[in-house]
Amino acid sequence: MSATPVTGFPLLEDGQAGAVVPPNELFQRLDLFGQLILRSATTTAQPASPAEGDLYALPASPTGAVWAGNGGRLAGRLGGAWVFATPRDGMRATILDEGRAAVFRGGGWRGAAFGAASGYGPRAAEAEVDLAGASVTAAALIPAGAILTHVRSQVVTTVAGVTGFRVGRTGALADHGTLTGLAVGSAYHGAIQPLAVYAPTGVIVSADGGTFSGGRLRLTACFLLTD
Repeated sequence: MSATPVTGFPLLEDGQAGAVVPPNELFQRLDLFGQLILRSATTTAQPASPAEGDLYALPASPTGAVWAGNGGRLAGRLGGAWVFATPRDGMRATILDEGRAAVFRGGGWRGAAFGAASGYGPRAAEAEVDLAGASVTAAALIPAGAILTHVRSQVVTTVAGVTGFRVGRTGALADHGTLTGLAVGSAYHGAIQPLAVYAPTGVIVSADGGTFSGGRLRLTACFLLTD
């Protein structure tokens, strides 16, 4: 069966019997590949229990019974099986585990914020930490080479054992806020003057007025970064 050159959508042949099957496959592939929402562009190992509609941009040497040998392609879960497409320069995607938009060019997924000629733009990295003791750290949440602008904190599970907490980094433990909101949903945007980060840097949550005896906090670091 012939197919379209970019996404591999099936084409009907003249006089083809059972013509309802290819259009249904077309709609399914369009649903999967029409707007690229990638779970990851760095996952190497084929997932053991993927969900229908999951879509990945495969790195150079993926592993797994089906993924192996498909490096650099798009892999999507459709009808209980893996289907593949080859990305083309100019395709755009959202990469969920990196919190960024990207455009495919030169064999890779580059930053899309300032157009196709640039890989420089806004990024975000997110982690959730369980609160216990005097402090906890989301290790290496801010990557090397980033220009850090702010860290957002949001309470996911009620914080216990303290009257408040501080969010910051080594040597600047309250740089991203001193917070007293302990209830679920409490949030704070800890903006700072843009800061160049030269090595992977953790975000530290420090207890005030006691020690943490429970709670969960979502941390989102926002920064500028080049690919």
